[in-house]
Amino acid sequence: MTPLKFDELISAWRELLPEVNTGLKAWGKSPALPQDKPFISRFHEMVEQMATTYLQASPEQCAEVRALIRQFEGVWWCLRLPVRKPEGEREFKLELAVLSMRDHHKDTRDELVTLSGLLRVAHEAGIRVATALKEVAALSSNDDRYGMGSMREILEHYDATTKN
Repeated sequence: MTPLKFDELISAWRELLPEVNTGLKAWGKSPALPQDKPFISRFHEMVEQMATTYLQASPEQCAEVRALIRQFEGVWWCLRLPVRKPEGEREFKLELAVLSMRDHHKDTRDELVTLSGLLRVAHEAGIRVATALKEVAALSSNDDRYGMGSMREILEHYDATTKN
């Protein structure tokens, strides 16, 4: 991704994320799921744009995206694509990008469960996962946040154990 295009996008996210974060943090304190469908839709569109950008970015740009997300607890906590099964390699890579962007979130074990589920669904759909895991691993952090390996190591480990 060209530095100019990336700079434009990350600047837009820096402006948008504080407002989004406020709404998401409020939802985290409420017992019911949020009902503001236009807001949820815009958030998911932004997450998909961020994941798409992440997959095209340099490792340094990816580190900048991860650092930006960590500044906003509500965004970090809710960072997901709309619930859907990855039906092709593109959707699978977007899901992996979001996992990499969260960079362990609060608990690596939760992310391992998420990754395991993604791999199961991808295998069932006939998606060749090894290449996608390797590509996203190369963009991921080397930081071992909780003593269970870095996100890069985790994705590389799964890459070594996949069959296709």
